[in-house]
Amino acid sequence: MKNIEKYFHNDILPEELENIRKEENEKGDTEIGVDLEQLWKKEMPQASSLSSDDERSVGEVREHLFRKITIDNRHSTTKNIALWLISAAAVTLLLVSVSLTWKMHMKDEALLTHLTEIITQEGETVSLKMPDGTTVRVNGDSRLSYPAASNGKYRKVALNGEAYFSVAHDTQHPFVVESNGFEVMVKGTKFNIRARQSDSRSMVWLDEGRVDIKSVMTDETVTLRPGQKAEINSSTGKIRSEQADQNGVHTSWLKHKVSFHNTPFHEVLNTICDNYDLSLVLSKGVSNVSFTGTLPNNNLKEALKTLEIVYNVRIDVSKEVMTVHN
Repeated sequence: MKNIEKYFHNDILPEELENIRKEENEKGDTEIGVDLEQLWKKEMPQASSLSSDDERSVGEVREHLFRKITIDNRHSTTKNIALWLISAAAVTLLLVSVSLTWKMHMKDEALLTHLTEIITQEGETVSLKMPDGTTVRVNGDSRLSYPAASNGKYRKVALNGEAYFSVAHDTQHPFVVESNGFEVMVKGTKFNIRARQSDSRSMVWLDEGRVDIKSVMTDETVTLRPGQKAEINSSTGKIRSEQADQNGVHTSWLKHKVSFHNTPFHEVLNTICDNYDLSLVLSKGVSNVSFTGTLPNNNLKEALKTLEIVYNVRIDVSKEVMTVHN
């Protein structure tokens, strides 16, 4: 390695050239490659900063290496030495090409593995547009993550919470949502997902297009058509699909409202507590009659006042605890 460095700096004696020939003849291809890679890194530190699309810079690197490799007749004692040096030049250029390709690949890999993460608090919603043109509305108390760049067979995101997706159409790159024990695969459609790790079930509602839902636990796949919904059991992984009520309940949160249809009162209270991160305490005898209606999901005081009138109860909130008195 030391003799090769001396040659690159035109500081080598004829007898040292003979030593190079002997040393390199005894080495395998891997050892020679390591030597040349180390030399390239030392002699061309500026190459590590080259951009993947800067062809002019790549040409300058190659031209520089050719100048370094040019055989000086004063130092060449045999044709074998000259041939070896020409081979070394070719290997070095190949190494430069491979190294630049590797650097570009690693840059792309780093970009793909870099995740953008959206985290919402209770009662807030966030709208965003992904690199592929897909738009997403993220509901409160949710977490959505996706690669900073889209460059692969699939466009994948991960969701814990609730979000409404309007997926940009791309038949060559299916859009995949990974959530609480299941995957939703689409090519271009509109749908809502509610899936929190703390929930016993997850829900998917389809408004437009088509989605395939696959259970991670059972490998079962169910296809939804517009107007259908699916329920995924978090414990068993089983998927049950059916026609959804056409009352817009699943998208009411997009208008800062939450809708209920024949929902037991206790379940309504639990939904409100989840939305505002409250614990629920029920007094004895509190009715559990079903409720149908719409409540604001960004105004707790107004929502509770409505329920107090409908059910003739008193609801207090103190220190993150909601207590319902008969």
